[in-house]
Amino acid sequence: MKDKVKGLVAGLLIGTVVTGATAYAAGGKMIEVFYNVKDIKINKVSKTPSEKPFVLNGTTFVPLRFVAESLGETVKWDSKTATVWIGEQPEATAKYFGDNLSHMNWQSTSEFFMDFNYSYNDKSIKDNVGNTYNNFIKINATYMTGKDSTALLEFPLNGQYKKFVSKLGFTDAEKDSQEIVTFTVLLDDVSVTTRTIKAGEFPTDLNIDVSGAQKIGFKVSKTEHHGSGYEVGLFEARLLK
Repeated sequence: MKDKVKGLVAGLLIGTVVTGATAYAAGGKMIEVFYNVKDIKINKVSKTPSEKPFVLNGTTFVPLRFVAESLGETVKWDSKTATVWIGEQPEATAKYFGDNLSHMNWQSTSEFFMDFNYSYNDKSIKDNVGNTYNNFIKINATYMTGKDSTALLEFPLNGQYKKFVSKLGFTDAEKDSQEIVTFTVLLDDVSVTTRTIKAGEFPTDLNIDVSGAQKIGFKVSKTEHHGSGYEVGLFEARLLK
């Protein structure tokens, strides 16, 4: 929910609330509520939900859908995951890496010591400005990696997808890296986009047409060595059909 929602209500409910002075909670316990909310103003305009707001133990409860839609937000209930989505919602066809989609190739080379690693969706991760993601791909290298170093991580597509979407940047763990990293996306071994990543930059959006491609590759490389490691993240990385 956007900041304009904050402070509007102290508590929220989904669906219909009861009309009497007492009601059964989810576990079967009798609770007492007070219908003493006379008016709700959203952006200075009085609005009344079809389900009556009420007060329980000093907290005001208002139907969630009513508040969100009154502020111009969409609301979706995902019964499979028991999740309420407000505003931006996941694409219905999104496929995340690691969700029955494993890599098909991992290669790394370095002029001196080689110490690259990769992972995807093993735990949550933060980007260099503090946003947290549960879906991601990351490739990192320690300070021992030489100046001419490259790592490549590839996944099969088998011509099943239309778009690759993600945010690209340094992770929080290496946001102060002194290295300047070149990041390349390849489709069927052909480069389709190249970005430069360095400290102090915001994550950038990637939106790539992958129609008909049999595989996608993510390559990180650098030609200079400044004595520090780096960790590149593809945040909320997903494929769309």
